[in-house]
Amino acid sequence: MQTGESETILSADFVMTYGRDIVVVKEEAPGHFLDDPEKLLTKEVEEELEQPGEEGMEALRAKQVELLKAKKAVKDIYAGNGEQVIAAGTVLSEEDIKRAQEAGPGVFVELSMHVDE
Repeated sequence: MQTGESETILSADFVMTYGRDIVVVKEEAPGHFLDDPEKLLTKEVEEELEQPGEEGMEALRAKQVELLKAKKAVKDIYAGNGEQVIAAGTVLSEEDIKRAQEAGPGVFVELSMHVDE
């Protein structure tokens, strides 16, 4: 992640969601920025990875809906099987966003990178 003139590394555990121009991180993230990727790899090996609980996942999904609702998709978004999930020009509703979430993380990231106010 670019911060000013330097590059900073942050574990994905602290990233709630991201888009083309924004990264939303957890409140405790500022204390966990690293300047060397080796430190992140060492830390991950030493720590037991914890899966987010159902509550955490629901909170993340709700935040994603909040960030994208009423924005306009600027291109067609397709699932891995070629099925169109969101048409270009769609003003995103909660239902549209949930459909993209259910289609998988790649589809959701694609959508979040191709929206406009």
